[in-house]
Amino acid sequence: MAACVSDSTVTPDVLPQKPLIPAVQYLRMSTDKQEYSIDHQKDHNGKFAIQHGFGVIHDYIEPGISGVTAEDRPQFLQMLDDLCSGRVRCKAVLIYDMSRFGRFQIPTESMYHEHKLAMMNIRLIQCTKEYREQESYADTFMRFLEAQAAGQQSNDLSWRVYRAAKRFVAMGFKQGGIAGYGLRRFETDGRGNLIDEKPMEHLQRKRFATSRVILMPGPEEEVEWIRWMYDQFFHYRQRPAQIAAMLNAKGILSDHGRTWTDTVVKEILTNEKYIGNNVYNRTSCRITTIGEKNGKLIRNPESEWVRYKKAYPAIIDDVLFEQVQDIINSRRRKLWQEDEMLAKLRDLYREKGELSGILIEEVVGMPPQDTYRKRFGSLIRAYHLAGYTPNRDYRYLEINKHLRRVFTEIWQTVMNTIIGYGVGVTEDTQYDLLTINEEFTVSVIIARCQQLNSGRYRWLLRFDTSLRPDYTVAVRMNPDNETIRDYYILPITDMNFQRLHLAEHNGASLDSYRCDSLDRLFGVVRNVTLIQEAA
Repeated sequence: MAACVSDSTVTPDVLPQKPLIPAVQYLRMSTDKQEYSIDHQKDHNGKFAIQHGFGVIHDYIEPGISGVTAEDRPQFLQMLDDLCSGRVRCKAVLIYDMSRFGRFQIPTESMYHEHKLAMMNIRLIQCTKEYREQESYADTFMRFLEAQAAGQQSNDLSWRVYRAAKRFVAMGFKQGGIAGYGLRRFETDGRGNLIDEKPMEHLQRKRFATSRVILMPGPEEEVEWIRWMYDQFFHYRQRPAQIAAMLNAKGILSDHGRTWTDTVVKEILTNEKYIGNNVYNRTSCRITTIGEKNGKLIRNPESEWVRYKKAYPAIIDDVLFEQVQDIINSRRRKLWQEDEMLAKLRDLYREKGELSGILIEEVVGMPPQDTYRKRFGSLIRAYHLAGYTPNRDYRYLEINKHLRRVFTEIWQTVMNTIIGYGVGVTEDTQYDLLTINEEFTVSVIIARCQQLNSGRYRWLLRFDTSLRPDYTVAVRMNPDNETIRDYYILPITDMNFQRLHLAEHNGASLDSYRCDSLDRLFGVVRNVTLIQEAA
């Protein structure tokens, strides 16, 4: 008789497999120069998942993103939205450690996000800790302390870097930022000895961590153009816009190899570095105290500035500089009344028989064209109120001209702020592309606001897929196309198309990238600086 074998008897080769526990993993790093590389986290988490029976069904990855806030992390917000809405179903979120989940400046913020996951029966698991199927109160308390320590580490590092920068400036050294037109940077050993007789190249970084940078007057030709600008402004009462137009007509380029704008000229006319003063901390973007918004660029009162006078030979005489500041300040203090502005516009129309931005700028004692734009919404509207109707509709051309100027100003802001952190930047003026710290690229596009027949507004974004920048800064204009509405910081990983139509509200999938300022982009760069300084 054949032997009977129980159905429950199986060989080791055919043992039933225990179902894997569905999980997602969140991976974040600030720069590729730190130990928490994405690949390192992914490898470690993968081994942890295999060992403890987790099956990773989705990755949320954020390279080059600071962890001090949640609002600046699109993938973090997307993960919370996916899990809390039930679009992605899992039982656990795997992280390398609490610092990867976030370096929140409010200690309870980390626990708040963890609580939202717990309400969906989802556990937050650190893959660098011993795994327990059932957590104790002690485990939860330790995780809270680790989250608090992660946030405090960023805060401490930010202030150490800030205090060191102030001390170096007080010693006469330049701290971060570009030299500016007419000036050049030189690398020294910190004791006044030049390491190289040649000036540093544009955007070149220091060779040695212990080196210090000083400023010196640049090529004589640029120095003479600086003096010419002051002369035109003070003796001939030329406005910054007129000076910029004359420089462009002469074929003179700015230090970035770009054409001049009134904003760039005004910066030269008001910056103390042209009288030899080294000034620092006019603006700041530090990690702030608990409860305040982090990373916001603020203008500091003059009492907080760090100033080292006559750090290098002056290009402009102190007396002339002060006289120019008096003129500029008097223009700022002038509060123009609308009736007075329109009366001057009518007088100009009667004299010239027409009106234009150039004619406005040429008249001494008349409000600049930008003042008319801000007060009346546009030059065209001011013309109509003054009784002048152009022979053709110039609104489209005027908007285009203004948007080009907005682009230039935003580009300069991004450049100067990023360089101000001491991070290396390479500028491609042909393709309007920034390469930051040889790690990621950034492009800027302006989105004109268009009104549909229904009265709703739309914005069209056109991406240059041939350049494939890591981040695209999309600037949405308000309906007047004069002022900025908001920004979208869009990573290439999520933007695989050439055109994108935006409405006023676009849902979490797109509006998670929306922000009211460029602080999110600067937060990425700031974190690069902190890691470098700590190295």
